[in-house]
Amino acid sequence: MYYQKPFYLKGDYGNNSFSYQKRNNPKLYIPQLTEGDLDQLEISPHIHFEVEENGKIKSFKGIKNFIKLKNKQIYIFDNHNHALFFWYKAYFENIIKKNSLLVHIDQHTDMRTPDKFIKEEILEYIRTYTNYHTNVGNFIKPAMQTGLVGEVHQIRTAYSLENFKIPKNENTKILDIDIDFWAEGMENTKTKDKIVKNMIGKFDLITVATSPYFINQEKAIEKIKEIIEN
Repeated sequence: MYYQKPFYLKGDYGNNSFSYQKRNNPKLYIPQLTEGDLDQLEISPHIHFEVEENGKIKSFKGIKNFIKLKNKQIYIFDNHNHALFFWYKAYFENIIKKNSLLVHIDQHTDMRTPDKFIKEEILEYIRTYTNYHTNVGNFIKPAMQTGLVGEVHQIRTAYSLENFKIPKNENTKILDIDIDFWAEGMENTKTKDKIVKNMIGKFDLITVATSPYFINQEKAIEKIKEIIEN
């Protein structure tokens, strides 16, 4: 099992590259993966994301552990680029297949181009690649480049969510949710919550990012518990 132990991401790589030269002893905590339930979601004491803004260093805590919900193909983690690893993990476990349909619920597209693309479809390589060559804004294109992900649907507003219909095709389906979709400034309604909650049972794999930089983590955990059932 990968992510058996937590570790620190050091060096000018991945999410640690943000404001790298301006931070003192730049490193980010990467939690271990555990299997459990939503009651195990709690705030980490460590720094999971850090950036300089307006001359000040801002540090953000994430969730204590990455969690795979028991008996469900639902993964919950902090920084969104980790979704790439869990998509591949599910692929190697025959949960999803190549050319999977991706529905991406997020206030951002996350479609920037990384510094390099995937060279080997081996899970250990994917783990390293995810941490060292992707960040929170560029992890979807690598999955498209290898053919793991085919059709991509971007849902970035409440309006687009309310008018979205899941395509009917033979491909396996991934629902990728960034909890920053409920961040301050976004339109937040009970209808929005209900739609997402109803979508979850219609996908083969669900990945959920708590996004420490974009939303308060206590609010993120609260929202996850509202839209996902144990």
